[in-house]
Amino acid sequence: MENVFHDYYFRIQPEVTISDLAALKQNEDEPAQDFITRFRKLKMKFWILIEERHFIQMA
Repeated sequence: MENVFHDYYFRIQPEVTISDLAALKQNEDEPAQDFITRFRKLKMKFWILIEERHFIQMA
């Protein structure tokens, strides 16, 4: 039962890589603000320190 509890509540989120962020593209019918929000949410899961200007260039 303990293993079931851990499997359910302690799922490890996959790490986001720089490739994941670089591959993120805006959908044709997606407003710019929605794309920026989606990019920022994914960026929050990225753990390597990079200057903000590099993220801006990617987006």
